Amino acid sequence: MQKYKSVEITESQLEDLARTGSEMIEEGLKYVDHKKIPGNGQMDALFVDRGNSIVAAELNIVEDDNLLLQGLDYYNYVANNIEALAHIYKNDGIDPTKSIRLILISPGFSQTLTNRCRYIDANISLYTYKCIKIDGSEEVIPIFSETSIPKPREAPRKESDHFEDRLGYLTNQENKEILASLLSDLPNWGNDPILIEP
Repeated sequence: MQKYKSVEITESQLEDLARTGSEMIEEGLKYVDHKKIPGNGQMDALFVDRGNSIVAAELNIVEDDNLLLQGLDYYNYVANNIEALAHIYKNDGIDPTKSIRLILISPGFSQTLTNRCRYIDANISLYTYKCIKIDGSEEVIPIFSETSIPKPREAPRKESDHFEDRLGYLTNQENKEILASLLSDLPNWGNDPILIEP
């Protein structure tokens, strides 16, 4: 087994590794360009995935919660210019009718960032990375790993308008039988007011 060591890289090295090794990030991911965004700086990378969706990517060599906000700015730019970008990069197979994606790449992501991602209505993927060098080689090898985003908590169940639906909340069999007996007896009750002692 070959020996290797972890190495630190600069942000420009990370960008180069993501561009040249996009398949290592995600199967079928293809680098398209990096682009100056008017008023928003430089987009780290623009990709197209195997489903022909355009993918904006934001990369950082340190864990930083602001990565999400910066990425969303680029996502917004791509969303507002999708037809133009698909035309400019028509040879890259971008389908402007497909959902736009955002990929964030960082050595790690805080719980705060991953929690925020689950409530954002955008197709976001999080990838952590480590870089290694095999002994005797100067080649830097990136290892990318997808971080799962937890699913949003389900909204509380809407109270049903149907009485029968509410019966499902009872779990005690004895209580279910008492209620069934009461329900079958209800049609026999008169219209007089009923007084029930506490």
